[in-house]
Amino acid sequence: MEGRGPLVRDLTRRLRGADFRQALKAVAELRHLDRAVGAHVISSLTPADEQRAFQLLIARLVAEGGVHGLAARWSDLPSPQWRERLVSEIGQAVHLWVDEGTIELLLAGLLDIEGLEEAIERIRRREV
Repeated sequence: MEGRGPLVRDLTRRLRGADFRQALKAVAELRHLDRAVGAHVISSLTPADEQRAFQLLIARLVAEGGVHGLAARWSDLPSPQWRERLVSEIGQAVHLWVDEGTIELLLAGLLDIEGLEEAIERIRRREV
């Protein structure tokens, strides 16, 4: 981990921060670290709220199994709203998520029936 100190501190700061976009950029960068380093970074953090708990869950899944692992566990992710936001953020920073599993991950998000139904319901409520 020596020599990576500033990088690890920066990733840690962004993973536990309130800026969801920055946290997901940190997760994308975490993919390039040694798994043991990634696991250490994540295990040292305690989520302060629901958003940060979701950020750390995503980080843990990606550190353990890469983007493929995240795609495989898609249906285990809590809250359709957070899943929807995750797909949106990855779509906006797809250049950071270039990986063999990215297409699989985005398809899992797009085929998320529960999330799709909730999004349609939110649109309907806005129209009323």
